[in-house]
Parts: sequence; structure tokens; C-alpha cells
Amino acid sequence: MRNRDGFLGHPYAFQLFAVVVGLLVAFKTQSAYSRYWEAAGALQNMASKWLDGVGMAIAFDAAGDASCPYLYGESWERSAEEIPGNKGGPDHQRYVAQLVHIASLLHAVALQDLRRDHDLDNLVPAKARLSRPPPLPSTSWFSERSIFSEEHLSASNRNAKIPVLGGLKAQERHVLSKDTTGQPLSTAARVAMVEGWFMRRVLARQKFEQGETSKTAPPILSRLYQVRRLGGTPSMDTSSSHSTPTSFTMVSRVFIPYNTAANSLAFGMGAAEQIAYDHVQKYAYAISEQGVLNVIDWNDPSNPQVNSALAYDFQGAKLTDIEICAEKGLMFIGSGASDKTQPGTVHVLSTVDRSSPAAPMSRGSLTAGPLPDMILPNSDCTKLAVGNEGEGDYDTSLVDPAGSVMIFENSDWTDLTSTVKHTVTLDSYTDAELMANGVHLPLPLDAMAYWDDQSIFASSLDFSAARATYSSAMNLEPEYLAWSADDSTLFVNLQENNAIATITVTG
Repeated sequence: MRNRDGFLGHPYAFQLFAVVVGLLVAFKTQSAYSRYWEAAGALQNMASKWLDGVGMAIAFDAAGDASCPYLYGESWERSAEEIPGNKGGPDHQRYVAQLVHIASLLHAVALQDLRRDHDLDNLVPAKARLSRPPPLPSTSWFSERSIFSEEHLSASNRNAKIPVLGGLKAQERHVLSKDTTGQPLSTAARVAMVEGWFMRRVLARQKFEQGETSKTAPPILSRLYQVRRLGGTPSMDTSSSHSTPTSFTMVSRVFIPYNTAANSLAFGMGAAEQIAYDHVQKYAYAISEQGVLNVIDWNDPSNPQVNSALAYDFQGAKLTDIEICAEKGLMFIGSGASDKTQPGTVHVLSTVDRSSPAAPMSRGSLTAGPLPDMILPNSDCTKLAVGNEGEGDYDTSLVDPAGSVMIFENSDWTDLTSTVKHTVTLDSYTDAELMANGVHLPLPLDAMAYWDDQSIFASSLDFSAARATYSSAMNLEPEYLAWSADDSTLFVNLQENNAIATITVTG
């Protein structure tokens, strides 16, 4: 080692270097090879799932029965016929052409997204036989015009244009070029937009046009949407995983008591059924299933402290949700009645002021519907939405209150007497209408009648009171709420029904 020239000149040094470099090259090559086939498999999966989706949409819309199959030679006989009735829309053949075009365009813009190709001129009408593009001039790995340069990639994309069945229409080009503000549309946004076109076309066929799609059972039709989603663009999955944080370090941990005593710590007591954070005063709040509101001082995130002296005892009430309007110094807490089929309550309390900490003070309460499972103020806290789940109960007979949504309106929550309550009932549709739209009903009226009168359990069941006062809303249970960005629409998740209701909010 003292004579470096002599050491490097010895063949042992070269052999050692060659072995190390050879192993590194082998490992890197194997890694690159695996990544290549992983990408190829993802591309194949994307294309095959979308093809499956198109095939399902075509099959669901096609007419035919045992005596007259879907395809009969090349004439598509019965499938091409106009179906009598007052529904319009294209016949089956023209509908198929529209679907195939949109699916081909979806595949094309997805490929553009994968190769980072923003140029819509690289989408060309498909021909019966595609010619192989001529090779590009070879470039040096180390030159300014390497194969990774923008110039070379653009030339490569122009050289390998992507065919679209039916071509790119002028209107499609217009909406895919720029957004409503005039900014260029990203390639990922184009994929999402065309994917939406496909879904909207199928839904429009199902709801408003002729064809057999409307006769397909919703659970079967939903398979089409699932298959379409399984064909997600690989680039979207990659970018999503790339941008998702994967390394977290715990800063602190705090254990919350289930009642007002700081040492009341136990698993299974529901000490933190729901939590909320006041970003202005830097306090967190946790409601427990035992009917207690606990306050956690989060001024030092590395050392949060439960302040039991500030706890608020609701005397065992079934607390369901908590929301904070930090700028107004207010919090809203939902609670169900001891009998969950009876009206619940929304409590209005003050938040803790850091300059002079004191336990939250009650500003009053509002009467809600049965089991107010979620509450949510709008952006300026002038409206408070409440989702009344209306969960049923069976003791000697079935009692099942209707699910509903309430919107409480007040510009000054310190004076609850000026609060205006709006109740949105969910009984405007019949069971048949809801089920026709794919809404799942756990216990519709016909099912009640069967179980009550004809099932083997009929002698031990009593649904008579529920049947006498039945409405479709008894099956609809609001579970989660969300306001639109402009507070004009309230979205209501009907968890038991696999459905979302939208409520237009005015004023």
C-alpha cells in the first residue's frame, strides 16, 4: 500500500475491481429488467380492464334473448333496431361506436400521460394497418442532445404518434387543450376528464335513452364501474405513491381519560370517540362515550397535556360528534337521547381562551333529530348541518325513525333564540324509485311484510307499527356530511344505502 502505483498495477486490484463492478452491473440490470416488466404488466392491466369495461357496456345495452342472440352474423339484427318507446338516443350500433371512440381516446391520453407528451397533435385517426415509425437518428449518451433531453423526447413522441379510433374531434381538442381559466390542461387531468366522459355516457344511456342498459340490475351494472376503475393509469398510481409521505416520526403521545378524572385511563371505554382542534387557541378536544368532554393543551406539540380541570361533564349523554368554529370561539357537540329513537341534541359551548383558561361554558342547546351522528358548520359558521341517522331499535316491536338532515342558521350563536331550523326530509322517493336508482334499502316495506307475515320468524316478529307509519326515509341513514367549497351544496353520505344525497342550500 506504500507504493500505490505498484499496488494498482498488480492484477489482483483489477480483478477485485472487475468483480465489484460486475456485481453492481448485474444487480442494476436485474432491477431495471424487473421494473420494465412491472411497467409492462401495469400497462397491459390498464388496457385489458378498460377493454373489459367497454365490452360490458356493449353487452349490457345489446338486445337479445335465447331465441335471438346478441350477434347474428354481421347484421346485428335485433341489436340494431330502434326500441319502441318515448326514449330517444342513438341505436345500439351508434352507441357502440361512441363508446369505442371514447375508450380509445382514454387509452391514448393515458399513454400520453405516461410518456409526458403534452402535444395533442400526436393523436391521429387510427388506420386499418399501422406502419412502423422510422428510427430516430442515434444520439450520444453524453451529448447535449441525449435520449433524455426534452428535444429528443419531443421528437420521439412526434415520431410515434398514437392512433385514436374515430380521431380527435375539434370539440374534444378544444376542451382537452386548456381549462376554464385558459391555462394548459395537464396530461393527468386529460385522463380524468376523458374517464369522466366514458362514465357519463354510460349513465346517460342508462337513465335517458333507449337500449337494454336501463334494464340491467344495478349490482351487475356497478361491476362495470368497478372494472373501469381497476384499469387506473399506472402513472397516476406511481405519482400518487411518490407524493405520499411514507416516513413519519412520532412527536408526542397523550392518553385521554374517559371521564373527568385524569387517572381514568382504560382501553375499550371510548375515551376519544371524536376529536377536534382549535387552531387559534391551540387546544384539542375529545368527547368520550361516557359523556365527557376533555381538553388537551397542545401549545407545545412535543408535550401535550390533558387539563382535567377544564373537562365538561354531560352526565353520561351519548356524545356523537364535535366541531369547532375557532374564529368565533364556539364548539358544537352532538348527542343522542337515552332512547336513540327519540330526538337528540346539539350543545353549543364556548372554547377555552388561552389568555384566561376556564372550562367551556354552555351557550344553550338545539333540538335535533334521532341520533345526530354528525354535525358540520359551513365555512363562515353561519349554518350548522346535522345528519340525523335515525337508527332503528327493536324491543317488543320495531321502532325505526326516518333519517333526516337539519340545517340550523344563526349569525350570532351566543343568542340561540334567533336560530332558524330547516329540516330536510328524505322521503320524497318511493322504495321502487330508490332501488331503480341503485340505492340499497336494508328493510323496504315489502321485506317488512314478508318477514312479518310469511317468514318462519313471523310469529316472533312485530313490524306492524313500523309498517303503519312506513316511509322510504326509514331506510335512509345519514352518516357523514360535507359542504361544497361555496357552501351552496351539502353532500350527505347514506352509509347503509351505498348512496350520496345532495342538498341545495340557499340564502
